[in-house]
Amino acid sequence: MDAMPHWSAESLKEMREYSWNYFIAFAQARLTTFRFYLTFCTILTAGLAALMSVDRPSLAAALSLLLSFLSFIYWKIDTRHKDLIKHAERALEFLETQSPPPESQEWSPVLRLFHSEAEREKNYKRFPRYFSPKAYFSYSTSVNLVFAVFGLGGIVLAIVLILL
Repeated sequence: MDAMPHWSAESLKEMREYSWNYFIAFAQARLTTFRFYLTFCTILTAGLAALMSVDRPSLAAALSLLLSFLSFIYWKIDTRHKDLIKHAERALEFLETQSPPPESQEWSPVLRLFHSEAEREKNYKRFPRYFSPKAYFSYSTSVNLVFAVFGLGGIVLAIVLILL
């Protein structure tokens, strides 16, 4: 990424503010969307339990397929939000490299939050690539596991209810 010395400090500030607002908007949208998904899953799971307790397997199977369908839709929405957030992170990381340090000082790498995190991330041991108790789950991995459990669980439950 080449430096752009012709950018004024004011332009950099405006671009940084624009990128930050973009980042915040989609990060909040991602969290809000996931909360709605969990709310829908809770309601559908309660409905499934109620239908199974009154011996209505065909309706319960339909509801479990709806749970799987919603899991797929919300997973796709989450994937899009993640891409938009990553786009904003790349912009902010780039803008960090374009910002001049205060008069006659150097930026500490720790103050370049997006750039230093991108560098640190290269050394992280993440699940599922590293299957170890020390490996960490990223937010995306955790959310994707929830989508998988409800999505696949809905399909399996529908099959079981149809076959019984």
